[in-house]
Amino acid sequence: MLRRLLMVLTATIVVLSLGAQSAQAADGYQETTPDNTGNVSCQILVGAPSYGGFGCFHANGDYVYVTDSRRDGNSVAVQWKLANSSRHGLIRNKDGAGLLSNNRGVVNKDFPEGDQVAMRVGLCSVSSTRDCHDPGDYDWISGWQWAAVS
Repeated sequence: MLRRLLMVLTATIVVLSLGAQSAQAADGYQETTPDNTGNVSCQILVGAPSYGGFGCFHANGDYVYVTDSRRDGNSVAVQWKLANSSRHGLIRNKDGAGLLSNNRGVVNKDFPEGDQVAMRVGLCSVSSTRDCHDPGDYDWISGWQWAAVS
């Protein structure tokens, strides 16, 4: 009976640790899904349509929006980081300008309440040596902007 209990506890610990790893895997590189929800308010707004793209952080629900505003072949991405942990990532709108009327994609994050998030936006041209999956592939068109996670 004790052996069976130990086996169940061991299996539970393995499952829980795998779950923690997959939740952490939601950070790093991600791609947006198309979004047509209309206007959103932003606690952070980085970039501008005239620069080729912009990013928006909407704190109610932890949504990160990435908009490609030019049909120039570049991908637009938001790089983000949290102040109180090692979590960070890159969110790319690879669909480009022209797919939707607003050219916007979204990713729903789950940031810890009370933390601070920073974002910046950049452009990347896919080539044989750049897949636009790494922050080093981007030309950053904005500086870091910070906002509270609520």
